[in-house]
Formats: sequence, C-alpha cells, structure tokens
Amino acid sequence: EGLPYSLKLTGRDTEAKAYWSNYRTGTEIPITPGKEYVFTGLVKGDLAPDGVAEIRLHFFTKENRWAPIPGLSAEWDGVTAELKGKKEWTRLTVSCRAPENAAKAVLFFRLTGKGSAWFGAAEFGEKK
Repeated sequence: EGLPYSLKLTGRDTEAKAYWSNYRTGTEIPITPGKEYVFTGLVKGDLAPDGVAEIRLHFFTKENRWAPIPGLSAEWDGVTAELKGKKEWTRLTVSCRAPENAAKAVLFFRLTGKGSAWFGAAEFGEKK
C-alpha cells in the first residue's frame, strides 16, 4: 500500500504482537565494533490508540548472543523509533554506536496492539 513493496503487520487485538527480523536467520549484517550505524525506513500506521509500530536496531556478538548497548536497561534492548495512531508514510530513524563486543546488526520491524502497520524503503549502514 503506497510503496511498490512493503511489509504489512496486523494485530487483531490489544494483546497482539507481530514482528519481522533478521534475528537468528543467518542474515545478520556484519558490522565493525565502535562504528556508528543508522537504520531508517518508512512506516505507515492504521493503529488503535494502544497500537505501536516500531523499527529497532540491536547487535549480536560473534557467538550469536545479544551485545548490550550501553545506556539501555537490558542486554536484549535495542534503540527504537515508534509511530502511533493513523499516519501516512513517515520516516523513522534510529542510530547507535556498535558495542565493542558486537559483530552483527539485527533489525526489527515490530507491531504491538490492535491495527495494521506497513514498513518499507528500509536502509541500514554506517553513519556518514
């Protein structure tokens, strides 16, 4: 809807959770520890008041464990940008310095709550 290619996630009730990720698929993206990375994409929402669409950036170690991002409360937390409500295509962007023990980037598109969200035109790379 809107873009030639997009991912649609739908939640049927307020307890719904849905996501797409390259998490543990063998398609994690190799990165250089200590460099800053950016994950950006267009997101469109048709969400109930409780619904949230997110893009999330996480890192893994070479041993396929979460690489904790300094300043976040749990080792599996990632940097997050979110969209709520009924919105047309909106660019969401997150950036973060890769932890010193990181070897791979893990990207998430996530929906929680009732409604639908579309994700498209995603890009990931080293911050220029």
